Amino acid sequence: MNTMPNEAERWRLIVAAIATPLTLTLIGVVVWANWNWIAVQIAPKKPAAKSRSEAALKADELFGKTFHGGEYQTISNALEVLTAAYLQTPNDAITSAHIAWLHNWRISEHARMESVPATITDDIMLARRYFQDVVKLDPSEARYLGFLAGHILAEGNLHKDEQLARQGYFMLLDSIKAWPEFNLFTGGYVMSIDPASKLVMVQTSVDQKVEIWSLQQSLTKRFGMG
Repeated sequence: MNTMPNEAERWRLIVAAIATPLTLTLIGVVVWANWNWIAVQIAPKKPAAKSRSEAALKADELFGKTFHGGEYQTISNALEVLTAAYLQTPNDAITSAHIAWLHNWRISEHARMESVPATITDDIMLARRYFQDVVKLDPSEARYLGFLAGHILAEGNLHKDEQLARQGYFMLLDSIKAWPEFNLFTGGYVMSIDPASKLVMVQTSVDQKVEIWSLQQSLTKRFGMG
């Protein structure tokens, strides 16, 4: 009985013997060439804190006193305490959100300052950074996504960065789909500085007329995406 492979089988074996090391070599080259990107992608994600530190709880109290008490002039002191708590537990979503809120508040009401420094615009970027952290730690909260989108859009406009502004725009639309009752107002506030925006009257779910910015009209006009 002839157990030797025929000519066709021999060629298949030769091709397989050549193809296997070539494929492995190609995979190795691709991995080596993209190792920096791969290393970032496989890095463990920042986990959300399962418990809160005593410093974070005390910082919560100060945040409530400052924010709900309207103590705009003490924002810097509150940020110092909150940031110290954050550095102890940087994966505490609530602490990150409170820091983001205070930066947001300081830039939003900067007219209350006797002299407004140019560096007040840094609060836009800091608020965006902390809201970005919060969205990663608690992606189920659509309000955070709306705030993040608004600050990305504002940051893009500030730096004349059209790509960044468009990123914020589309994220804003996603946040509106997730929670329209809240994020229409959030987006409207951000777009209130846009001259192409048009103020309209809409009916809320509780039959109360409120003034908000017509986002779909103003944003599509802003970006020419009708």
